[in-house]
Amino acid sequence: MLSAPAQAQLPNIFAADDPSGSLNSGGANIAYLQNTTGSDVILILDGNTITTKANRLNIFDRSSGTWVQEVIQDQQSQPIATPAPTTTPTPTPTPTPTPTPTPTPTPAPDFSLAISPSSVTVSRGGGVATYTVSITTTGGFGSSVNLEVGGLPAGAVGTFNPNPATGSSTLTVTVSSGVSRGTYTLTVTGTGGTPAIQHTATATLVKSQQK
Repeated sequence: MLSAPAQAQLPNIFAADDPSGSLNSGGANIAYLQNTTGSDVILILDGNTITTKANRLNIFDRSSGTWVQEVIQDQQSQPIATPAPTTTPTPTPTPTPTPTPTPTPTPAPDFSLAISPSSVTVSRGGGVATYTVSITTTGGFGSSVNLEVGGLPAGAVGTFNPNPATGSSTLTVTVSSGVSRGTYTLTVTGTGGTPAIQHTATATLVKSQQK
């Protein structure tokens, strides 16, 4: 094997186009460089590193007059590492806020009144008219209700049983013979709770002309 040229001589290495070209060009024994990959390779010649596109380095030994083709073996191109592509982070979807349900307001405690039947008729000589007053509560109303009746004609008297009441009460109207004939509207008023709540309901009393 040829002795390594001095470091200063490395830039003078000459690559001929063909092994038949000049053997002494540039004062070196190198006559032919060949590369079929087209990529840079790193060659080490007797301890000296040469970067070249050659994958075969032929050297002519002037002392023996022969080509030496075994100096460089198994040289491979040094690929340039392809940088890994930058991964674009997937944006985190903005969560859709769950609407806060509007709470259903709790109804305030209350009650209502109803009277049945809606009308009672008594004879000309008088008599008794009986009504049922129903009390319906809502919102947890738990108080008893005091009942009063208005609109009675002169000579008629109304009483409730029970009074105060919580579910229902019977209104009895006693009509004397002296009550004038006609139709009268009775108004029942109920009062209960704290603070006091008041509601009314109406019914009709008829004094007939017949006996």
